[in-house]
Amino acid sequence: MIMSKLGVQTPGSGQKASEGILSENHILQPRLVGLILAGITLLVYWPVVGHGFVNYDDGDYFASNWHVLEGVTPDGLRWAFGTGFAANWHPLTWISLMLDADIFGSGATGPHFVNLILHLANTVLLFTLLRRMTGALWPSAIVGGLFALHPLHVESVAWISERKDVLSTFFGLLALCAYEAYAHHPRSPQARKGAMEKQSPLDHNADTAGASRAIFASFARAFSRSRRRWFYLLALLLFALALMSKPMLVTLPFVMLLLDYWPLRRMPAPSAGEFGVRLRRLVWEKIPFLALSAACCAVTLAVQASGGAVRSLAALPVTARLENALVSYIRYIGKVLWPENLAVLYPHPGHWPPGQVVLAATLLAAGCLLALWMARGFPFFVTGWLCFLGTLVPVIGLVQVGVQSMADRYMYLPIVGLLIPVVWGAKEVLAHYPLPKAVPVIATALILFACAARTRDQLAYWRGGEELFSHAISVTEHNDLASGYLENNLGNNLYRRGQVDEAIEHYRRAVRLFPEYPLAHNNLGIALMAAGDSEAAMEEYAEALRREPGYANAHLNLADAMAAKGRNEQAIRHYRKALEIEPHSAAALNNLAAILMRQGSLAEAIECYRKAVRFRPDFVGGRDNLAAALVKDGKVGDAMTVLTQALKENPGDSRAHYLLGTALALQGRTNDALSQFYEVARLKPDFPGVREQITALRGPELKARAGE
Repeated sequence: MIMSKLGVQTPGSGQKASEGILSENHILQPRLVGLILAGITLLVYWPVVGHGFVNYDDGDYFASNWHVLEGVTPDGLRWAFGTGFAANWHPLTWISLMLDADIFGSGATGPHFVNLILHLANTVLLFTLLRRMTGALWPSAIVGGLFALHPLHVESVAWISERKDVLSTFFGLLALCAYEAYAHHPRSPQARKGAMEKQSPLDHNADTAGASRAIFASFARAFSRSRRRWFYLLALLLFALALMSKPMLVTLPFVMLLLDYWPLRRMPAPSAGEFGVRLRRLVWEKIPFLALSAACCAVTLAVQASGGAVRSLAALPVTARLENALVSYIRYIGKVLWPENLAVLYPHPGHWPPGQVVLAATLLAAGCLLALWMARGFPFFVTGWLCFLGTLVPVIGLVQVGVQSMADRYMYLPIVGLLIPVVWGAKEVLAHYPLPKAVPVIATALILFACAARTRDQLAYWRGGEELFSHAISVTEHNDLASGYLENNLGNNLYRRGQVDEAIEHYRRAVRLFPEYPLAHNNLGIALMAAGDSEAAMEEYAEALRREPGYANAHLNLADAMAAKGRNEQAIRHYRKALEIEPHSAAALNNLAAILMRQGSLAEAIECYRKAVRFRPDFVGGRDNLAAALVKDGKVGDAMTVLTQALKENPGDSRAHYLLGTALALQGRTNDALSQFYEVARLKPDFPGVREQITALRGPELKARAGE
């Protein structure tokens, strides 16, 4: 039987050159291979740097998110760690995008470039990790190349909103590198045996030199144990950073346990007598990692539930979720083997045909049985297969977030679990059934070239226009989701060009095709308000909130519409709800303060205005409103301080000049007040009330001259 004859390479042991074309090649050193991988990936993905924003979450994550566009600030950091915006808690992702804004500005080039650099880093890290754990250069390089160039990864790299994918994987791979250093640090039986063979300080026959060497060895062992602990703590810290980038990596402790089996070889075969003891020890070792995972799961579920992103069991029953999970596993395998008809949105069918569900369950069960059968001779198959199954669990749809059945981005890290059995399996086959060296080399090159070509093709759909959704509609069936998104984007383009009526038609089509799309309902409400139909607009805002109760912008828009209709109490309720969800919303604070002022609650209004200006220092209108409220409250000196600072930063602010003139007039400084009003008249001759103010202030002066 072949299985009994095939050996498994131990970590770091290397291979002889006679073992085939996939063996270790000492001419091409690992650093050079890593540079080649990075260079090819950079060349294939470079067009993405010239892409624009995609009108699908990129506004929320970067283009229209003023928390992000202001860069890294104390308020921004507090927001990043405290917000559940976009129905996720990933503070490091927000901070990384803030750094992009600081360094590159508000355009799309910077975030695209950083996504690409992170993908390059992940490619090199994966290659380095596999080579260090297995000692096999070429299999590690091939897995790294397939990871780098596979078309399934285009979504994670080309979509700015998926910074969380590439960033979390970066920290996750670093965590595994630190864990590998911890696991491989000299504490093995061989290392302990070598240390014991040296002179021991307990050997009374040892001479002074021998005792010195023994003491030195004792200190070295203590230092080694200390360094090993540091590697463990570093892995724990990096794992925490990965979770703060995207919670999908909660299964990384499970991956570590599988790596203990292969290739780290820290776990004996299941048939060994000490298997249970060693397994318990290794599981106990992962408890801190599991605790972080549990905490992250609790936070993520709470945030997603409060944001309305988690679909209820009534909307999607357990049976439908299980069916989709089984079928999606097989569909993911199919996309890896034949990456055709990739789409930004795969519609959820509700229930899959029973035949497909049974076939998928049968194939998955067969894969698990095959992995167990091959565990002894081919342990890489067990590790790879279970890594693939396990790392997809958070996003396989058992907890349904969103309306998609699957997503290409979810395979960013899990794909490694499928690549390892394929590549290492090919290596073992070639070792026992050797082919001419040119055959596997040419085959590998052709596969990588095909992946690169498909990746280039797929990149073109992510340039930032409507091509992305049009392509999704063309390669999927009954994709009302993509159709709805496409119609919404067409409506946005028309609305920005001032074609409000045409935009309304496209928004209406979007909500007909995809009634559960809250953004389309909200946008339809905005367009209806612009068209003067406030009652219909409020109905659309309310519908958006029924679909997504945590939609802060819909609460804000509904409150604005109600305030315009004089329904102040209802408006206040929705403003406060918007601020519960998004406490740093300057617009909500400013508009709430305006109603509070009308109701006579000056103190609370002033506090709201102060917060609005503090959260958004460039909010000119909010600063002017604060000054007006301070004047009304009799705090003229405070108002003048605010206005003087405002005019230093924006000398052309006619309203600030007007308010400062009003404050100066109240203090009896007529000439100074007149100079401010004259400036208002120069900047904006039709400014309401400025002529009257000038006439009123010049009246006494003219009378005095007439008397003379």
